[in-house]
Amino acid sequence: YARLRVKGKLIRRSLKTDLISVAKLRLSDFEKVEHQGAETRDSVSAAGELADHIARRLNGDGAAEMSCLAGIGGRVKPLVNRAASAKCILAIDGCPLNCTRTRWSLPGSNTSTISNCTSLGFAKVRVR
Repeated sequence: YARLRVKGKLIRRSLKTDLISVAKLRLSDFEKVEHQGAETRDSVSAAGELADHIARRLNGDGAAEMSCLAGIGGRVKPLVNRAASAKCILAIDGCPLNCTRTRWSLPGSNTSTISNCTSLGFAKVRVR
């Protein structure tokens, strides 16, 4: 078994071997994969945080009104009705998979989408 601490989180995993030489090789691979995974999650999280900050700033300035993406996707009637009656929808997406654009598409709505904050020149940063 391997025990590894990545960004404060203890991870335990079987290396599935009894040979020390094989275990050392697998441990090295295990460490590499876990550290890369943690960095990827942090980058995506930072992009999502940026999208949230932009939306809250626009909402606070009165330039836009925030709504609930999960409610739109779940077809919650008051949220869908409000979105359908909006003159324009600005869907800010921090995810490179463009989840917001996919989820917020309403038939007949005028939706402008920032599909990825990084496409606007915002670099992903590592959150430590």
